Amino acid sequence: TGVRGHFQAGEKVQAYRDPRTDLPVYSLYGDVRKPTEEMLTGIDALVFDLQDVGCRFYTYLYTLLYALEAAREFKLPIIVLDRPNPLGGEIVEGNLLKKEYTSFVGYPIPIRYGLTIGEMALYFNTIFEIKAELTVVPLDGWNRDDYRIEQSISWVPTSPNVPKVDTAFVYPGTCLVEGTNLSEGRGTALPFEVVGAPFIDGEVLTQALDGLD
Repeated sequence: TGVRGHFQAGEKVQAYRDPRTDLPVYSLYGDVRKPTEEMLTGIDALVFDLQDVGCRFYTYLYTLLYALEAAREFKLPIIVLDRPNPLGGEIVEGNLLKKEYTSFVGYPIPIRYGLTIGEMALYFNTIFEIKAELTVVPLDGWNRDDYRIEQSISWVPTSPNVPKVDTAFVYPGTCLVEGTNLSEGRGTALPFEVVGAPFIDGEVLTQALDGLD
Protein backbone atom coordinates (compact mmCIF):
# COMPACT_ATOMS: atom_id res chain seq x y z
CA THR A 1 0.00 0.00 0.00
CA GLY A 2 1.00 3.64 -0.19
CA VAL A 3 1.76 5.87 -3.17
CA ARG A 4 4.84 3.81 -4.01
CA GLY A 5 3.51 0.45 -2.77
CA HIS A 6 6.10 0.00 -0.05
CA PHE A 7 3.96 -0.11 3.10
CA GLN A 8 2.93 -3.49 4.51
CA ALA A 9 -0.70 -4.62 4.76
CA GLY A 10 -2.21 -3.54 8.06
CA GLU A 11 0.54 -0.99 8.66
CA LYS A 12 -1.04 2.36 9.52
CA VAL A 13 0.14 5.11 7.20
CA GLN A 14 -0.06 8.74 8.25
CA ALA A 15 -0.11 11.84 6.04
CA TYR A 16 3.31 12.91 4.78
CA ARG A 17 5.08 14.75 1.97
CA ASP A 18 6.34 12.73 -0.95
CA PRO A 19 10.15 13.06 -0.93
CA ARG A 20 10.40 13.14 -4.72
CA THR A 21 7.64 15.61 -5.58
CA ASP A 22 7.21 17.43 -2.25
CA LEU A 23 3.46 17.06 -2.72
CA PRO A 24 1.25 16.30 0.28
CA VAL A 25 0.11 12.68 0.55
CA TYR A 26 -3.08 12.10 2.51
CA SER A 27 -3.30 8.57 3.83
CA LEU A 28 -6.50 6.56 3.54
CA TYR A 29 -4.92 3.53 5.19
CA GLY A 30 -4.39 4.76 8.72
CA ASP A 31 -6.69 6.43 11.22
CA VAL A 32 -8.66 7.97 8.32
CA ARG A 33 -10.05 5.76 5.55
CA LYS A 34 -12.49 8.10 3.86
CA PRO A 35 -11.39 11.36 2.18
CA THR A 36 -12.21 14.36 4.36
CA GLU A 37 -13.35 17.83 3.36
CA GLU A 38 -9.89 19.18 4.23
CA MET A 39 -8.23 16.71 1.86
CA LEU A 40 -10.57 17.59 -1.00
CA THR A 41 -10.74 21.36 -0.59
CA GLY A 42 -9.60 23.23 -3.69
CA ILE A 43 -9.70 20.34 -6.17
CA ASP A 44 -11.91 20.19 -9.25
CA ALA A 45 -12.31 16.42 -9.37
CA LEU A 46 -11.24 13.30 -7.49
CA VAL A 47 -9.31 10.82 -9.66
CA PHE A 48 -9.04 7.17 -8.61
CA ASP A 49 -6.27 5.12 -10.24
CA LEU A 50 -5.39 1.89 -8.41
CA GLN A 51 -4.70 -1.62 -9.68
CA ASP A 52 -6.97 -4.09 -7.90
CA VAL A 53 -6.46 -7.87 -7.61
CA GLY A 54 -10.03 -9.05 -8.17
CA CYS A 55 -10.73 -10.31 -4.64
CA ARG A 56 -13.35 -9.19 -2.12
CA PHE A 57 -11.05 -8.75 0.86
CA TYR A 58 -8.39 -6.68 -0.92
CA THR A 59 -9.01 -3.25 0.58
CA TYR A 60 -8.47 -1.07 -2.49
CA LEU A 61 -12.12 -1.81 -3.34
CA TYR A 62 -13.36 -0.11 -0.22
CA THR A 63 -11.03 2.85 -0.59
CA LEU A 64 -12.87 3.25 -3.91
CA LEU A 65 -16.27 2.91 -2.24
CA TYR A 66 -15.38 5.47 0.44
CA ALA A 67 -14.03 7.81 -2.25
CA LEU A 68 -17.36 7.56 -4.07
CA GLU A 69 -19.19 8.43 -0.85
CA ALA A 70 -16.89 11.39 -0.19
CA ALA A 71 -17.29 12.67 -3.74
CA ARG A 72 -21.05 12.63 -3.36
CA GLU A 73 -20.91 14.20 0.10
CA PHE A 74 -18.69 17.09 -1.01
CA LYS A 75 -20.30 17.43 -4.45
CA LEU A 76 -17.19 16.58 -6.45
CA PRO A 77 -17.03 14.62 -9.70
CA ILE A 78 -15.03 11.40 -9.38
CA ILE A 79 -13.13 9.88 -12.29
CA VAL A 80 -12.10 6.21 -12.12
CA LEU A 81 -9.37 5.06 -14.49
CA ASP A 82 -10.26 1.48 -15.32
CA ARG A 83 -7.66 -1.29 -15.06
CA PRO A 84 -7.68 -5.03 -15.88
CA ASN A 85 -8.86 -7.64 -13.42
CA PRO A 86 -5.87 -10.02 -13.14
CA LEU A 87 -8.26 -12.92 -12.44
CA GLY A 88 -10.13 -12.33 -15.68
CA GLY A 89 -13.73 -11.30 -16.12
CA GLU A 90 -15.58 -14.54 -16.82
CA ILE A 91 -15.58 -16.44 -13.52
CA VAL A 92 -17.44 -15.42 -10.36
CA GLU A 93 -16.74 -17.61 -7.32
CA GLY A 94 -17.13 -17.73 -3.56
CA ASN A 95 -19.74 -16.95 -0.97
CA LEU A 96 -21.53 -13.65 -0.39
CA LEU A 97 -20.59 -11.83 2.79
CA LYS A 98 -23.53 -11.30 5.13
CA LYS A 99 -24.51 -7.65 5.37
CA GLU A 100 -23.98 -7.54 9.14
CA TYR A 101 -20.27 -8.33 8.65
CA THR A 102 -19.65 -5.42 6.28
CA SER A 103 -16.30 -3.73 6.96
CA PHE A 104 -13.17 -2.30 5.33
CA VAL A 105 -12.23 -5.84 4.31
CA GLY A 106 -15.57 -6.95 2.94
CA TYR A 107 -18.94 -5.96 1.48
CA PRO A 108 -21.76 -8.27 0.28
CA ILE A 109 -20.09 -9.37 -2.97
CA PRO A 110 -18.54 -12.71 -4.03
CA ILE A 111 -14.91 -13.45 -3.10
CA ARG A 112 -13.97 -13.51 -6.78
CA TYR A 113 -16.26 -10.98 -8.42
CA GLY A 114 -15.05 -10.96 -12.04
CA LEU A 115 -15.29 -7.20 -12.64
CA THR A 116 -12.72 -4.52 -13.34
CA ILE A 117 -12.19 -1.68 -10.88
CA GLY A 118 -14.20 0.62 -13.15
CA GLU A 119 -17.06 -1.86 -13.32
CA MET A 120 -16.95 -2.18 -9.53
CA ALA A 121 -17.22 1.61 -9.26
CA LEU A 122 -20.37 1.53 -11.40
CA TYR A 123 -21.69 -1.41 -9.35
CA PHE A 124 -21.09 0.28 -5.99
CA ASN A 125 -22.51 3.59 -7.20
CA THR A 126 -25.71 1.92 -8.43
CA ILE A 127 -26.37 -1.08 -6.18
CA PHE A 128 -25.43 0.68 -2.95
CA GLU A 129 -27.17 3.86 -4.15
CA ILE A 130 -24.19 6.14 -3.57
CA LYS A 131 -25.14 8.25 -6.61
CA ALA A 132 -21.83 10.09 -6.98
CA GLU A 133 -21.09 12.04 -10.17
CA LEU A 134 -19.02 9.19 -11.61
CA THR A 135 -17.07 8.89 -14.85
CA VAL A 136 -15.19 5.70 -15.73
CA VAL A 137 -12.39 6.04 -18.27
CA PRO A 138 -12.46 2.66 -20.05
CA LEU A 139 -9.37 0.52 -20.37
CA ASP A 140 -8.12 -0.63 -23.75
CA GLY A 141 -6.68 -3.93 -24.97
CA TRP A 142 -8.13 -6.24 -22.30
CA ASN A 143 -10.54 -9.10 -22.89
CA ARG A 144 -12.66 -10.76 -20.22
CA ASP A 145 -10.98 -14.10 -20.88
CA ASP A 146 -7.50 -12.58 -20.38
CA TYR A 147 -5.95 -14.23 -17.31
CA ARG A 148 -2.34 -13.31 -18.03
CA ILE A 149 -2.24 -9.56 -18.15
CA GLU A 150 1.52 -9.52 -17.56
CA GLN A 151 1.89 -10.54 -21.21
CA SER A 152 0.47 -7.21 -22.34
CA ILE A 153 1.39 -4.86 -19.48
CA SER A 154 4.08 -4.71 -16.83
CA TRP A 155 2.78 -5.88 -13.45
CA VAL A 156 3.63 -3.35 -10.76
CA PRO A 157 3.30 -4.88 -7.27
CA THR A 158 0.08 -3.58 -5.77
CA SER A 159 1.63 -4.07 -2.32
CA PRO A 160 4.77 -5.79 -1.00
CA ASN A 161 2.91 -9.09 -0.60
CA VAL A 162 1.40 -9.12 -4.10
CA PRO A 163 4.63 -8.98 -6.13
CA LYS A 164 3.33 -10.77 -9.24
CA VAL A 165 0.18 -11.85 -11.05
CA ASP A 166 0.54 -15.42 -9.77
CA THR A 167 0.10 -14.06 -6.24
CA ALA A 168 -3.24 -12.56 -7.22
CA PHE A 169 -4.39 -15.96 -8.51
CA VAL A 170 -3.84 -17.76 -5.20
CA TYR A 171 -4.76 -14.82 -2.94
CA PRO A 172 -8.56 -15.46 -2.88
CA GLY A 173 -7.92 -18.90 -1.37
CA THR A 174 -4.82 -18.68 0.76
CA CYS A 175 -5.65 -15.29 2.26
CA LEU A 176 -8.39 -17.13 4.16
CA VAL A 177 -5.58 -18.82 6.11
CA GLU A 178 -5.01 -15.48 7.87
CA GLY A 179 -7.95 -16.33 10.09
CA THR A 180 -6.09 -19.33 11.53
CA ASN A 181 -2.89 -20.03 13.47
CA LEU A 182 -1.04 -20.87 10.22
CA SER A 183 1.26 -18.62 8.21
CA GLU A 184 0.22 -17.66 4.69
CA GLY A 185 3.75 -16.74 3.69
CA ARG A 186 3.78 -13.00 4.29
CA GLY A 187 7.35 -11.77 4.54
CA THR A 188 8.72 -14.67 2.49
CA ALA A 189 9.70 -14.78 -1.18
CA LEU A 190 6.37 -16.50 -1.95
CA PRO A 191 3.60 -14.66 -0.09
CA PHE A 192 0.26 -16.50 -0.32
CA GLU A 193 1.89 -19.24 -2.41
CA VAL A 194 3.02 -21.16 0.68
CA VAL A 195 1.16 -22.12 3.84
CA GLY A 196 2.68 -23.63 6.94
CA ALA A 197 3.48 -23.71 10.63
CA PRO A 198 6.24 -25.30 12.74
CA PHE A 199 3.87 -28.01 13.94
CA ILE A 200 2.81 -29.14 10.43
CA ASP A 201 4.32 -32.17 8.71
CA GLY A 202 4.56 -31.06 5.09
CA GLU A 203 4.37 -34.55 3.63
CA VAL A 204 1.31 -35.49 5.66
CA LEU A 205 -0.42 -32.24 4.66
CA THR A 206 0.43 -32.80 1.00
CA GLN A 207 -1.04 -36.31 1.08
CA ALA A 208 -4.20 -35.05 2.77
CA LEU A 209 -4.67 -32.29 0.20
CA ASP A 210 -3.97 -34.64 -2.70
CA GLY A 211 -6.65 -36.92 -1.34
CA LEU A 212 -9.25 -34.17 -1.73
CA ASP A 213 -8.76 -33.97 -5.50
